Amino acid sequence: MAKERPILHVTHDDDGMWQFLCGAEGHSPENAKVIGLGQAVELDQSINDLYEMPLGVGAERESLNDTWQPFKL
Repeated sequence: MAKERPILHVTHDDDGMWQFLCGAEGHSPENAKVIGLGQAVELDQSINDLYEMPLGVGAERESLNDTWQPFKL
């Protein structure tokens, strides 16, 4: 949310929830923020590329310039 790190890891969990992560290790639940999908798109327009990603699938990339690579959760 502070725009210090890019979104590099996204999941569309089986319960329908989305997670937008920077991919770094060592975060705690206290660091988590709840935001809307629209807010995530405001931070990174490429989130729109994942709009139709089904439940139980994630996508990641190495950098902002890379293409999202899907994976099964």
